[in-house]
Amino acid sequence: GIAAEEKSPAEVLRRLNDMLHDKVDQYFVTSFYCVLDLLSMEMRYACAGHGPALFFRGNTVRRLKPRGGIIGPFEGQQYARERPFSAW
Repeated sequence: GIAAEEKSPAEVLRRLNDMLHDKVDQYFVTSFYCVLDLLSMEMRYACAGHGPALFFRGNTVRRLKPRGGIIGPFEGQQYARERPFSAW
């Protein structure tokens, strides 16, 4: 699948959008997609029309605000590549 082939969450969402563009008709998909590297403990993420995700670590909460449009209706949609951050 796409997720096994791609390391970038933004690229996974872009390819998913391209696959679904002609198939969803009047519908759309929102998604928040992240990848956690268990060796480096870095997390990378991308968003497709979804609200901000919350990342909890101890007593702190970080609001993740990636940008990106919904999946489906618009061909060639691009998704922001957010900088990796430490999930440790």
